[in-house]
Amino acid sequence: MTETTVGERVVELLVQNGYGPRDSLEGCTEEDLDELERRYDITLPEAYRSCMRHIGRSSNKLFEGSHFNYPGVRRQTEFARDLAEDRATDLDLPDDIFVFHGLQGYAFDCFRTTEGEDPPVYLFTKFDPQDSGGTYELRQMSDSFSDWIFKRAKSRTPDTDI
Repeated sequence: MTETTVGERVVELLVQNGYGPRDSLEGCTEEDLDELERRYDITLPEAYRSCMRHIGRSSNKLFEGSHFNYPGVRRQTEFARDLAEDRATDLDLPDDIFVFHGLQGYAFDCFRTTEGEDPPVYLFTKFDPQDSGGTYELRQMSDSFSDWIFKRAKSRTPDTDI
């Protein structure tokens, strides 16, 4: 018996939770993923690569209104670095950060590419906005990328949302 990959499990969850039929999901090619690695001089963790092989170009409405899918994900690390440089002068994003999900330019989900094949997920955003303007920080939000993506794939049923 073979073990289910992160990508296969995400597809199962998306179909079960009403994100559309399996044939409406589209994965990235190996060339797409290799291009991301070259662009940022990193090695992407296998959990992320597996997910993107299955839903990297189209995850239906899972990430509607944000930048998760390829090619939009290509620029998110640069946007986060620009934001850190412009507004978070006391925070230097680590060199091994890869932003895999941008939320309209104000928040970014990311992982450190040197923290294993299924790394923890961090959120880079302005925390405590009421408190003297808030501060941009990098906070761990999930123990692993697979936990993060599975939680989102189970989060709601789009066919019943109003």
